[in-house]
Amino acid sequence: MPRFYVNFVDPKTFFYPGEIIVGNIIVRLDSTIRCKKISLKFKGESYVKWTTGTGDNKKTHKNTEEYFNNSVTLAPLPHEKGITLNPGDYNYPFQFQLPNNLPPSVDHAPVETGYIRYYMKIKIDVDWWRLKSDIEEKIPLKIVASPNQSPNLLAPATITKEKFLCCLCCQSGPIRLVVRIQKQVYHLGDQMIFSFALDNKETDKPLRTIEARLTEQFTFISNTGRTIRNERVLSSLRLSEGLPPRSEDSWNDVALIIPTHITPSFTNCNCMHLQYYFTINVGIAAAFDPKVSFPITLSSGPYMVQPMVQPGFIPGNVIPPAPGMVYPPPTLGIAMPPTAGPLPSTSYSPTTAYPAPAGYPPDPITQQPAAWNADIPPPAYP
Repeated sequence: MPRFYVNFVDPKTFFYPGEIIVGNIIVRLDSTIRCKKISLKFKGESYVKWTTGTGDNKKTHKNTEEYFNNSVTLAPLPHEKGITLNPGDYNYPFQFQLPNNLPPSVDHAPVETGYIRYYMKIKIDVDWWRLKSDIEEKIPLKIVASPNQSPNLLAPATITKEKFLCCLCCQSGPIRLVVRIQKQVYHLGDQMIFSFALDNKETDKPLRTIEARLTEQFTFISNTGRTIRNERVLSSLRLSEGLPPRSEDSWNDVALIIPTHITPSFTNCNCMHLQYYFTINVGIAAAFDPKVSFPITLSSGPYMVQPMVQPGFIPGNVIPPAPGMVYPPPTLGIAMPPTAGPLPSTSYSPTTAYPAPAGYPPDPITQQPAAWNADIPPPAYP
């Protein structure tokens, strides 16, 4: 059974919108097979589905969006009708540029079914009676969101809120809340620094738990415009167990840690949006709790503001890009003879006409095996 291995020139585990993905695919065979073609597909899509009502009133709401769906044939050459692959390793270079403004990957959204997924799929169309079905494998690609660099989000923000307490025809108060945050955009794992002042000098009402919270809010959108929301508290910090009547208190430069393993904010998807809110909540017995809430933006990390340096073009199969993007013409992958021992390293050694990026040592050259069946045409070499 064929086995697939993918080596990326850049060994990181995520990609940015607009980035060029460069690498090579290794198809390892333990026995000879006959196939119609070997193809590579890059695809990105989002999907959401949920139901409302029960019985005869049950209704399904769903939506889907496709960001790209591009394929290329790795082998055989255009003038050939199928190809015979003998035991060994077959190496097919490729590169593909991701479109700009992609939403980040979401594996499992908090809804009946919801995701934003990107992947590359290698497929062998088998033309042989010994294998009854085609062979394929999906390799997931993690896309991370670019940070929002709006100057407005880097400025401090302050909100003041007053709440009056009413009992029949009497009114007391107000309770005054003043919250200040240093900025409105943060990266995952960052410390959110805030200050908070609470004035309860004008009421006889004791205040209960005072808490700071970071809340995640998913909004799911159907193809008819129907929406539902799902909220959860990601992290919280208890500031006080309460405040007596006719008193006040303040908290300066308090830090709330933003979790690292969450999805960055995004609104550039027609199936779902993800937003975050920082909230100060004050508990009051027998009354609606006053609170102050800030919408904030979370990005994948501060390192993403650095300019991306793309590697030079590597010869190989080039997936058709988005409209307006131009690449050099594709070439057939290099068929490698059988090898023994471990797989090649994650580095890729291009031909001498295209120097390898700095820091990537060349792979050792594999020699032609001593035993070769002359009756079977060898794979095509460039």
